Amino acid sequence: FGRKFILRWCLLQLAITGTCAAFIPTFLVYCSLRFLTGFSTMVITSNSFILSLEWVRPQSKALMIILVSSAFSVGQMTLGGLAYVFREWRTLQLVVSVPFFVFFLSSRWLVESARWLIIINQLDKGLKALRKVAHINRIKNSGDSLNMEVIVRTTMQEELDAARNKSTVCDLFRSPNMRKRMCIMLFARWASH
Repeated sequence: FGRKFILRWCLLQLAITGTCAAFIPTFLVYCSLRFLTGFSTMVITSNSFILSLEWVRPQSKALMIILVSSAFSVGQMTLGGLAYVFREWRTLQLVVSVPFFVFFLSSRWLVESARWLIIINQLDKGLKALRKVAHINRIKNSGDSLNMEVIVRTTMQEELDAARNKSTVCDLFRSPNMRKRMCIMLFARWASH
C-alpha cells in the first residue's frame, strides 16, 4: 500500500478511536478503542520516523534522529501539562485526539517513499518524488543526476551490496567503539524502564 497510505490511514484511525473513546460509557469498549489506538500509534511512529529519515540528506540524518526523538520527549512533557490543565479524563482524551484530524488532513501533502515507488515499478513517480525532494532540500542540478538509468543502477548496486554483506547481531560487538556504544544504549534503555 505504501508508507503514505498506511500513515494517513493510521492517523485517521487514531483520530476516530481517540475521539470516540472520550464518549464511550463502558470500560470494555473503552479498552478496545485504546487497543486500536495503540496499533495506529506504533505504525505512525515507525512510518513517520522512516519517511523523515528517507527524505533528508545523509549529513542531516543524525540531526533528524535527535529531533524526532526529542519530539517524543516534548510530547510526553506536553501530555503531562495537558493532564494538569484538563483534570477530567474525557476532556483530556478529546484535547489529545482531535488534533490528529488536522494531522490527517495535512498528511495529504506528504511525499510517498521513492524506494517503495521504485520497488513496485512506478519509476516515473519515484523519479518525480526524488526531484521534488531534491528541490526542497535545495540540491542544485538534480535533474542531471536523477534519471532512470542512475536510479536503476543505484538500486541494483544497493541490492548487490546487501546480498554480499550478510550482517549478524554479533557485528555490533566486534569493534570496541561499537561495543561501548551498544553497552551505553542498552544501559540507557534499561534505566528508562
